[in-house]
Amino acid sequence: MRPRVLKTSLVFAALVAAMPMLAAPAAAKTCKSYSVSANGEKKLTNLTARLSARWHWHRKVLKNQGFVWSTYALASSKYYQCSRSGLKWKCSANAKPCKA
Repeated sequence: MRPRVLKTSLVFAALVAAMPMLAAPAAAKTCKSYSVSANGEKKLTNLTARLSARWHWHRKVLKNQGFVWSTYALASSKYYQCSRSGLKWKCSANAKPCKA
């Protein structure tokens, strides 16, 4: 290899190696100490029943704690409780609200 190509290659390799160190640190999220539970509507599938419960959880947290706390994807200790009655599913979504 020619010296200039070698030098360029080494600089490029050093920059690639340093990229993770240049990234901004992930922001820690803040969570409430309590869980919020919300019941969804009866639906034909377990998936749609879970989505309904998740929507109702979002709406409940939005109303009581505000927008920054209402993103279910950011919540901690998440779980669903679902049951089937006949052809319909009903779920509740439970989680601790968090904000980024």
